[in-house]
Amino acid sequence: MTELIATTKELLQQVESSWGIEFEKALKQFVTFARQQPEAFDDMLVEELEAQYQAFKADESFTGATEYALICALWERPTPKAVPVLCKILVEDPESGREEIAQIMRDVGDPRAVKPLLAVLETLDDEVDEGGHLRSGIAEALGAIGEPSALHALHRLEATPSADGKKIAHYVKWAIEQLENET
Repeated sequence: MTELIATTKELLQQVESSWGIEFEKALKQFVTFARQQPEAFDDMLVEELEAQYQAFKADESFTGATEYALICALWERPTPKAVPVLCKILVEDPESGREEIAQIMRDVGDPRAVKPLLAVLETLDDEVDEGGHLRSGIAEALGAIGEPSALHALHRLEATPSADGKKIAHYVKWAIEQLENET
């Protein structure tokens, strides 16, 4: 286990200290490494992500690179254990990997994510979510989670004009169908 911790720290340090194409390589190397680890590795990922979240809150010079690498690793191996910290990051850190977090929430299907997803959805428009990727991802996550309380917000999103309306509408329609089938 000590070797696993040391390798994890080393790979995350490479992510943190690299830029551009080197960052992409280091990120890919870390995610590949994480994907190959046993299930017990999930606890380490969640603990490290919580530490990164605390660093974000305490340090104005926080880069977010390590946090993003951990989110990407959890995207590859979604776990309900990460939901509480991912919810905090989703709501409080607009520079985080919000699209990836929405996809993790979709895959985990945990109802604890509904309120934070809805809170973020309320803050989004074409200027903040250029391309509609995050709104689409949140709609998809809400549909997969299956919590009928999200229907009102999805209908409101469906009725909101957007330059990315076709893309968003596809995911919103699917999510509404999922939720209506639940009731």
